[in-house]
Amino acid sequence: MVSGEPPPTVSWGRNKGEMDDPEKYSTRYDERAQEHVLEILNVKHDQADSYKCFATNEYGQAVCAVTLNVIEAFKKKTQNANGPNGQAAQDFRSMLKKTNVVTRKKQLPQQKEGEIDPKLLELLLSAPKKDYERICLEFGITDFRWLLKKLKQMKKEREDEQSKVVENLENVKQIEVKPTGRAEFSFDMKLRDPNSAINLYKDGTMIPYGDDKNSKHSLQKTGINYLFSIKDPQREDAGFYQVDVEETNVLTTDFKVPDVEFVAKIKDTKVTQNEDAIFQCVLSTPLNKIAWSKEDALLEHGGKYEITISEDKLTHTLRVKDCQMADKGAYYVIAGITSSSASLAVQ
Repeated sequence: MVSGEPPPTVSWGRNKGEMDDPEKYSTRYDERAQEHVLEILNVKHDQADSYKCFATNEYGQAVCAVTLNVIEAFKKKTQNANGPNGQAAQDFRSMLKKTNVVTRKKQLPQQKEGEIDPKLLELLLSAPKKDYERICLEFGITDFRWLLKKLKQMKKEREDEQSKVVENLENVKQIEVKPTGRAEFSFDMKLRDPNSAINLYKDGTMIPYGDDKNSKHSLQKTGINYLFSIKDPQREDAGFYQVDVEETNVLTTDFKVPDVEFVAKIKDTKVTQNEDAIFQCVLSTPLNKIAWSKEDALLEHGGKYEITISEDKLTHTLRVKDCQMADKGAYYVIAGITSSSASLAVQ
């Protein structure tokens, strides 16, 4: 459902491939329901993708994205089940092998009574210093200065261990949900042995990943940059994620999925050049921090942007200062795994 003044035109697109084949894609406007509809006819496996609806007028563009997953139908084979050379048995052995990989466990640190939660230390070892306070608050610790000495010692031990398999590790970015709807974390890493195994764990259990974004969990490698992502994250995807090179941990990140919805979403805004623009949303559950972005770029408080939170932590506000023509476009706010978008028009 689309609204705007002047009335927006609506178009559809997908991340990969074209949509100009009328035998595969049909679009229409349902006047009774006042809905724009995209219908994908006789869906095939290669049509699994992220699809977007664009609403555009002279003041800008709003976009809504959704992911289509296509599950292959299972066809039972009734003839030649064992094959001429025991093929079925071989396939079954392969399945068992894959199952063993998926269920492989690693021992997560356990908290003993009276001690600090080891998971907190694991997270701090991978986090930049600017995130220490936020992470400690999530674990109920308001004064973390006494932790720094212990953390410094642990960091030295971890770096010595990592140096056996990694030449360089930097630019670690903790997991966040992006405007695309994917949850992502990344880092730059140069391996001593390019053939080293890179393993991904969730809550101590190894999980499989693919090399393209159609996989539930994927790894995209560009040069020395590694980008892990989770497609269409759900509440059950929340957990303690770790990346190991062989048996050595290189990154730990905690994916939290708060039970939160938007009571009031951000709205399209139109301002005159040099004025400030304000986007504001209200949450159903108080949160210390949510993510703001302009298209794919995350926004931080300071300089051009002023990000404030009400005392009850329900109302979150983004102020774009001294708006210029370069500031117009789509803005997003992300809380947990849900998001809201609106456009800024500058005249």
